[in-house]
Amino acid sequence: MIKIFSTGLLILMLAGAALAQGKSSEAMAKQLKTLKADKTFALNYDKSSDVSKIYGFGESFAEAGRYKLEFVRFGLAFFFAGKTLASAPDSYTLTFQAGGKKPLFAGAHRLTLTIDNTDLDLGEARYVSKDIEYLNFKLTREQLSKIAKGKVVRAKLGDLEFALTAGHIKMFADLLALSDASAL
Repeated sequence: MIKIFSTGLLILMLAGAALAQGKSSEAMAKQLKTLKADKTFALNYDKSSDVSKIYGFGESFAEAGRYKLEFVRFGLAFFFAGKTLASAPDSYTLTFQAGGKKPLFAGAHRLTLTIDNTDLDLGEARYVSKDIEYLNFKLTREQLSKIAKGKVVRAKLGDLEFALTAGHIKMFADLLALSDASAL
């Protein structure tokens, strides 16, 4: 009886240790290739801060020219301590970048996404303008998941509207998969 109990306890301890290990940077790099996202996303580790970052940028929106912009694109990122993702992040960064002759988002930079006819209000951006306008938003995992599962997604950023392509939506799905510490 003690032998069975000891064996069962050992199995539980080993299983717990395996689950607690998370997802290594090497596993994430392989997953990037499996998802065919290795051209869209990059994985970087900064030794001095002991922080890893996964980030990527999408193609410019087709509507950019209509608004007299050279480009409007977005980026997605998340950060984690060390080289192993121990658990899914609580938040993600969504950054829009716009380049044109003059700023278009200085006065209005609220973001509302319409996902399959349901609005998701992401609020006001943290806005910075240099030669390029940067509009930063925080996403929760739940919000990221809603966008990733969308079939038709439109963005209303300030007074301008953009349609996300299938490639744009795939980026959200890929980031969701990459940030799952238990899935490989």
